Parts: sequence; C-alpha cells; structure tokens
Amino acid sequence: MGLTKVRIPDGYDVWGRHYVEHWALIADTSYPAGGYPLTAADVGLKQIQSAEIVAYNALAAQLGVDAVFDGMYNRLVFRKGGPRVVAYTPGGGDVLASANTNQLAADQAANAANGAYIDTLHAVAGGAWAYSEDAEPDCPRNVCISWQADAGGDTLPTIATIVVTGSFRGIAKTETIVQDFTGVTAVAANQFRFGYGLQPFDTITNVVITPIAAGQNGLFIGVGIGSKFGLPEDIAATGDVYKLTKLDADLSPANIVDATYMTVNFGTVALHDANSIHFLAKGEVDAGRNLAVVGVVARFIGI
Repeated sequence: MGLTKVRIPDGYDVWGRHYVEHWALIADTSYPAGGYPLTAADVGLKQIQSAEIVAYNALAAQLGVDAVFDGMYNRLVFRKGGPRVVAYTPGGGDVLASANTNQLAADQAANAANGAYIDTLHAVAGGAWAYSEDAEPDCPRNVCISWQADAGGDTLPTIATIVVTGSFRGIAKTETIVQDFTGVTAVAANQFRFGYGLQPFDTITNVVITPIAAGQNGLFIGVGIGSKFGLPEDIAATGDVYKLTKLDADLSPANIVDATYMTVNFGTVALHDANSIHFLAKGEVDAGRNLAVVGVVARFIGI
C-alpha cells in the first residue's frame, strides 16, 4: 500500500518567494525500514527546503509514535515514543586520526590527517580523474576531499562540485560538496588544499568531481575522513546530546552537534583517541510494524 498522501487545499500559501503546502500523510499496515519515501514532487513542490509535522491523529497518540521528515533521505520516519539513553563510543574507542577545518583558500605544507585515507592521492591525467577506493571509513564519518600540486605547481577548478555516493546506517545516500576556489586557484609546488563535507558515511562507493579538465592535469586528488562522527540513532534536537568526552575529558556539546545530519564534530582527533557520546535517542519503529490509519499533517516549505 505505502504512504497515503492527501493534499489539504486550504493549507496552501505563499510566504515571500516560497510555497507552503499542507498534506495529510497516512501510514499503512507494514512500515518500511528507513521510512516512507517522500519527494518534493509528492507534495506539489520542486524542492523541499523545510518540513514540520504540525498535527497527529488520535491513533498516533494511542500508539505513542511520532514522526519526522528526514531531509537527508527524503523520507517520512515514524519513531517510537519516549527517549532512550544511548552511550556510543565511535570506532569502539580506537579511531583513526582526523581533522575538520577547511583549508581551501591558502596553501598548506601538509595534507589533512588521513585526508586521503579512503582514496590515496592520484593524478589528474588527460583532463580526467576517477575514484579508486583503497579503504572504507573506520566508523561513520564525514568526507575530506584533498588536492596536491605537483612539483611545478597547478591550477584548481574555480568551483569544484563533488558528489559522494555511499551509505549511512545501511541506507544508500549521496552528498554534494561544493569547494569554492574563486580567486585562489593557483597552488604552489607540492602544496595542499582540502575541505570537508557535512554528512556521515559508513561506506563510500563513488566520488565524482566536476569540472575536471586539462587545466587540472598534474593535480593529485584524494578522498579521506573528517571528524564529524555519525550517531547510530537519531536525536530530535541538539540538546539531546547531553554528555561528550574526549580522551576522558568533558567536552561541551555546544555548537558541535548537528541534529540535521546526526553528527558530533570532535575537531582534531589523534590516532587511538577514545571519545564517547551520551544522548537521548528516539529510535525508528520496527520494520513491518502495523501503523494502519496512523496519520500526521505535515507543512512543507519550498519552491
């Protein structure tokens, strides 16, 4: 059956240059793992920029479930009622070194820590570069894209668009990373530039970078890991991460927790660092659960 979608005509509005749509969304008898797919076209838009659940029917309250729109995967996810305390140690307390500071504008004498761990630096040749995997992330992390000039110096593309394909929590996903080198495309001999994505990946299956042309011949490009560690379960808000430790010292969660992409940014991490995260999770309902006639009203804002 899938998700039943019913547009609420009286909920239509225009806010500035954005359209507002309200839809009643009704679950079925067998909840799919990862949630119900829900695209912009399904709700009368070209692009969803924000979504909010604004009402539930009585059955949702009786079953103790709520819902959230997962903009990373374009899915409506139903969650179990009541937060649970989860303690998580990335990599089992033994992680690879990494950093998370973009260095796109100025040459660097060395690459980022493990900035080419996933795909070691290899050259653009004949105006082309192709991803060639050497390793997977040691635990769910964001991605680093690194560049190195050869002995004669090289030129970066003005704006590089990087599409990363892989998975997180076993669900296929992509991320588009934009690295802007406007006005700073020249890289001196044997120097580096690097930058990071925002989203975590368990696995990476492909990386495509455009534009790459003859002007980039001689540049070396690598794919590595960052220090934004992906949470094993969703949080509802940044404040749900209530305790962090880094090398047994307390770390403030302020400004380093991302409730959109479900990450915690540990900054500069050394090899074998032991870091821990304590948070309140509201996990997804079990796949196959009967949610027939459980309904929500969602407000979508977009273009």
